[in-house]
Amino acid sequence: MGIGKKKPAGLKKAAKETAKQPVAEPQEPQEQAADPDTLAVPMSQESSGDEVAEVSAMLEIALTKLETPDDAEEGALLLRGVVHESDRILRSRFEHEDPNAPPPQPLPSSFHLAYGSALFRLGLLLLEDEDGEGQELEALQYVEAAIDRYETGLDNDEADWKLNDALARALIEKANLTLRSDETFPLKNVDAIITSAFKRITTALKSLGSSDLNESVSVIVALVRHAQMREDVEGGKKWLNLARIELNKLLKVDPTHVLALQTLAQTYMTAVNDLLDAGENGQEIDLGAVQKLIDEALKYLNKAESVSETSNVKLQLLLGEVYVNKANLLDEADDETKANEFYKKAVECFKRVEELDSSALPEAFDSFLKEWEEDLN
Repeated sequence: MGIGKKKPAGLKKAAKETAKQPVAEPQEPQEQAADPDTLAVPMSQESSGDEVAEVSAMLEIALTKLETPDDAEEGALLLRGVVHESDRILRSRFEHEDPNAPPPQPLPSSFHLAYGSALFRLGLLLLEDEDGEGQELEALQYVEAAIDRYETGLDNDEADWKLNDALARALIEKANLTLRSDETFPLKNVDAIITSAFKRITTALKSLGSSDLNESVSVIVALVRHAQMREDVEGGKKWLNLARIELNKLLKVDPTHVLALQTLAQTYMTAVNDLLDAGENGQEIDLGAVQKLIDEALKYLNKAESVSETSNVKLQLLLGEVYVNKANLLDEADDETKANEFYKKAVECFKRVEELDSSALPEAFDSFLKEWEEDLN
């Protein structure tokens, strides 16, 4: 059996689908706000008189509601409320401006964070919609509006880790949407965007220190996802290498951080998939290099599994993928007995995923599992 016969296909496509994320309202976003009376409800309850604090509170309520399908529509409405109220606050500062009065004090960074985050999440909702396909250009405008908000906030506080973190994510999303919507866009310009994002990532990580490793790893995950969707292997490799450097720094702080270990393994498997895709396209590849990358991924995944207190769907999916690819290499080397051992391990992982969440197994892995079970009968 040749390499790739049992390997779940469509990994590049899956990475691109995962990277789909919508964004923000560009020009006059406040005009899309719904009924003002409805929007005013959360603002009027236990009003503190601090409009900025109330906008931030409304955002938190919105984000919480978006996590529950039954409340998602109301969450989206509240996001529009944040945009509506934020725009009103900005306009009110200059409506009756006295030309002889000193300029108003800058709004706090929390205001710009809330405003930008509402715009960004509204964009995400746009692309998550059933009709979101093909709306990348509109979503790109949303992202750019959020970026503008975040950058305005950073003008007054360059070290604010939350704004740096948010800006990094928005810049990465801008690059992703650009790649998807304009195939002629120069890759060097995409890399310029990601370079700006990486600078924001390092600033955020420096400010965070060891106070919130989950948040630190999370923003690096966004960078890895960008590398996954790159068609140019060398471009993706650059960002995977930088992601590994930052992940290894975090693992020095906490060597048992499951998400960091898992993400580090993903960087190696992304490189594996890039090489295997190149092989399937007729290019000569170094199978020894592929094997080393797989073994590196497996090393970190085994450690993550050993220290994880609960079963992890994503961890089991990645482990299953690693086992399939390792088995393929062994099968290619005519070591059928050893190959079957790893195929069986992959089957165990995918069955575990089905037990944890029946809807979580991607079609490619599901097909592999069914093919395996059919071969046994």
